[in-house]
Amino acid sequence: MLSPVKSPLSDRTWLAPLRVVKIAPSKTIGSTIHIGCSTGEDASVHCDTIGQMLAATESVRIDPGMDLKSRMFWYLGWNPRPLYMLSAAMALLGAIAFHSPAGLLFGVLPMLARWKAAALVNARAPSIIELAKNRAVISGANRVGVRSENSDHAVLSTARSSSVPSGVRASREYTISVTYVCDTFFAIYTGTSFTLPTCELRLAITGEEVYFRHVSAINRSNDSIEIVLTRSNKSRRIPVGGDPNATALLELLRSRLRNPRAVAPEPARVEVPGDDPQAVAPPPLEISGDDNQRYCYIRAAKLMEYYADPVVLSALMEQRRSTTR
Repeated sequence: MLSPVKSPLSDRTWLAPLRVVKIAPSKTIGSTIHIGCSTGEDASVHCDTIGQMLAATESVRIDPGMDLKSRMFWYLGWNPRPLYMLSAAMALLGAIAFHSPAGLLFGVLPMLARWKAAALVNARAPSIIELAKNRAVISGANRVGVRSENSDHAVLSTARSSSVPSGVRASREYTISVTYVCDTFFAIYTGTSFTLPTCELRLAITGEEVYFRHVSAINRSNDSIEIVLTRSNKSRRIPVGGDPNATALLELLRSRLRNPRAVAPEPARVEVPGDDPQAVAPPPLEISGDDNQRYCYIRAAKLMEYYADPVVLSALMEQRRSTTR
């Protein structure tokens, strides 16, 4: 594929080849196409803007489980303008038809439908938000590489300030973040947003994990939980807003930080050709309280990826030869 590029050293426009790479889709996140530019030595092309445009978050729609009648009232609850116009028209026509101000009462009928629509939104909104949270938990677990059933996780939702129709208590936009707390680390999955009127969930595509050994303090501010790291006093923030689950998450993080596990979990055994099936698995690593000792935890999938790299295998074999001499 060719794309017109203008050289900064001349006024001529030439064609630069574009490199298109397609990433295989995951279970919950769709495929993403990244485009990179290949240029000559006399020109430089920045493709960061193109990458940011194409790396948009995935949008999925949450099924609210409503029939056609309920969907109509749901729409009118968030968009009451047609009911206001209908109410004014019916009131005017009633006054003209009956030649009396009593005809204005016909305008009350659309307002009754307006009240019912607002009541429907207030009744259904909490359950729909919970569906969006559950979907975010599943997507975040796949992104950060943990199993939600094997970790303690907290889902926090923050309402964005926006104008809503009168009588509606829910907000239009919500920001959802999920924190997965494991024995030796915790993972943060933020950036997911949910639009309640359209039931559209925009899932984040990145996550971050922080090991408790690298955390020096955990503080709470008005709208976030601050994680202070030991290196350069850098910090990570978890937006909490006014979610009542923020207190429980703060206590869980502090308890894991103050009382870490004494024994690391035993990794899953990976069958390697040539291994003796009768060999006894090594005992779990005993972690002492000495601050001079450091340990590195790598997932089995990442370890197998390293083993598949010829450079890594060559370095390991060379290190093995040097130790056996």
